[in-house]
Amino acid sequence: MKIAWDKVDGATQYRIYKRVAGETKWTTLKTVDSSTLTITDSAITSGVKYEYTARALKAIGVKHRDVVS
Repeated sequence: MKIAWDKVDGATQYRIYKRVAGETKWTTLKTVDSSTLTITDSAITSGVKYEYTARALKAIGVKHRDVVS
């Protein structure tokens, strides 16, 4: 599954999280540098719905941004 997000000005990295739809616990899928705006999640099970979110990481603070659900 391809996951994409919008660029956030000033971000130095993005951390992408994944969970099974309806569950409360997020797990870190990957952390990428600021030039990367898409990743592919190949660890999925057919018939299972997943939710993704990405956080833009900056030198100071974190800005949260929802991606795909």
